[in-house]
Amino acid sequence: MTSTQQSESANHMLKNYVPPACPMNVFVKQYGKLQYDREQEEGFQEKRTRLGGAVIKSNLPIERHARKIYTRTMFEMFGRTLYVAGYYFVEELEPKIRYVAIHGNPESMDLWFKTKYEVVIAEDQSKYSCECGRYEHMGMICSHILKVMIILDVKKIPQAHIMKRWTLEARDVLPDHIKHYQRDMGPPDAMTFRHSAMYITKLEIVHLGDSNPEAFEYVMNGLCDLKQKAMALNLNKDGLSVIEKSKASSMTNSVGSRTSCKTMKTKRPSVSKESVSNSSRVNPIEPNFVCSSEVSSREVLLAPERRLKRGYPTTSRDKAPYEDSQKRTRFGSVCRGKGHKSTTCPQRGDLPVKPRKEPLCSNCKVSGHRKNSCSKKMVSFMEGISTFPGLSTVGVEELD
Repeated sequence: MTSTQQSESANHMLKNYVPPACPMNVFVKQYGKLQYDREQEEGFQEKRTRLGGAVIKSNLPIERHARKIYTRTMFEMFGRTLYVAGYYFVEELEPKIRYVAIHGNPESMDLWFKTKYEVVIAEDQSKYSCECGRYEHMGMICSHILKVMIILDVKKIPQAHIMKRWTLEARDVLPDHIKHYQRDMGPPDAMTFRHSAMYITKLEIVHLGDSNPEAFEYVMNGLCDLKQKAMALNLNKDGLSVIEKSKASSMTNSVGSRTSCKTMKTKRPSVSKESVSNSSRVNPIEPNFVCSSEVSSREVLLAPERRLKRGYPTTSRDKAPYEDSQKRTRFGSVCRGKGHKSTTCPQRGDLPVKPRKEPLCSNCKVSGHRKNSCSKKMVSFMEGISTFPGLSTVGVEELD
């Protein structure tokens, strides 16, 4: 998606799958197909990048760095941009601040084609901006910035110009509540980093202060001074500490448990002495209300039931109303009546039952045994052909 507006890009994708003025069930079905195709294409590109690799052409340090971070398709686009950058010349307006990239042959270009582009560098040299606006439009640096980087001997692409959606870790995007598990998120951004770091440091100080009385007195004085200074800074809270998050979660759980309380039946069952003594489960003011959170905290949570049972899968299912739940009706061959066979037909009378055909051996045509236990010689394919007078054996002799 190269559009600057995400809504236009989403509409462009959906129009290829979802027909206009379609019902909701068709939209959900086509959206599932869209998601499946996108995941299949992403998986193919990941496999193509992992197995095929990328070919380095100019052997520049910045190209080697781009090979490590970009996917194969985006590295090929980067290679084309690097090829175009080779035909530009750079003029310095301000050292390490402003540069102008000029096309090598501006006379051969059309009148509407711009041949000069100004590139501005930040003070810390961590970000480049070009007036062509290609990076702001699609997230890939342009040939003008790339040419200035080559002139300044920049060996790696700045982190501010690496869009994650074009890299090998494009799928490593997690929701906000588990965002600290992403690979590009440093330890200070983690939810429990501050708590864990201070806890480990505190244990180290305890071990140091417990060595002798002088160390104990020194550590205690330092901790008391530190506590007084920290209390003044504790007034402004950002709400990201582990204790505050646990308190907030407990508050939400308590509010949810109060709203989920259910009314018990008016007919009260017999209560034992043990249940009467347990005052925490039954509310003395309103005995007809029992909180679901209190009850569930004392119950044993079992594993969910398996959807697929052991053994062969069953063929039974819940049939639709339009399907006939009864078996197929039989018709007798004697009277063509409904609901019986010819052997149980009431109009059959003294009609003799058709005798069962006696099985014969397929080799000697004699009853009493089968082909695999026959004592006579098995007739081969070539011998069987000679028994048929109308079949010629000229071609068979030629094969021998």
